[in-house]
Amino acid sequence: MLGTSDSFPCSERSSAERPAAHVSGARPAASRATALVWACAAALAMCIAACGDPDDGVAPPPPPDAARCPERTQLDFVRVADGGDAGVGGDAGVGGDAGVGGDAGAGAGGDEQLILTACADLAITEAERREGLRGAPPLAAGEALLIVFPLQLDDICIVNNGVSFSIDVLIIDGAGVVTAREPAIPADDGTPRCHDGVRWVAELAAGQADAVKVGDRLRIDGVIGATSRAR
Repeated sequence: MLGTSDSFPCSERSSAERPAAHVSGARPAASRATALVWACAAALAMCIAACGDPDDGVAPPPPPDAARCPERTQLDFVRVADGGDAGVGGDAGVGGDAGVGGDAGAGAGGDEQLILTACADLAITEAERREGLRGAPPLAAGEALLIVFPLQLDDICIVNNGVSFSIDVLIIDGAGVVTAREPAIPADDGTPRCHDGVRWVAELAAGQADAVKVGDRLRIDGVIGATSRAR
């Protein structure tokens, strides 16, 4: 919590759906086969136009695992190999209490290693950010709270008073980079831990974020530095 000072299918239709000429067999089989081939070719062309050529060398960002986080937001902390850059540009903005917008871009400029995945609830409104995990049951492994700010801010302080369990905290800037770690903050600890350049704060059960390092990057629902949904 906060203590701030402030595809297209190619298949023949069923007999009931075919025109009468098709059902009666009046149309030669070769003609029907040729028509089907052309239909498949047209559908493939439409798919490539809509989805992109699979051989164009451009890989889309990995999609979130819907089975993993069906009702929550998926957080993936990744580490970019030396010499690579995740290609993040801009700052993502959250507009309104439940709306999400922004222009943070992500590209693949280096090999990435997945360090940690968690399913998160979001704290977007001021009231939600201040409430944090106060009164919540202990987080299980793979669960998190993601505190979302409308833009990158300074002098953001994290406290854990009123929380019945210890937590790990990760501070993330507007480019989606982990800039600081606060491991194992004790339960009911009201000591403020303040940071500048804060866009997101991830809170997990103590010990869950041990593998995450400063410099790692956060993907939110598959995109670095952008929140794609909010509840």
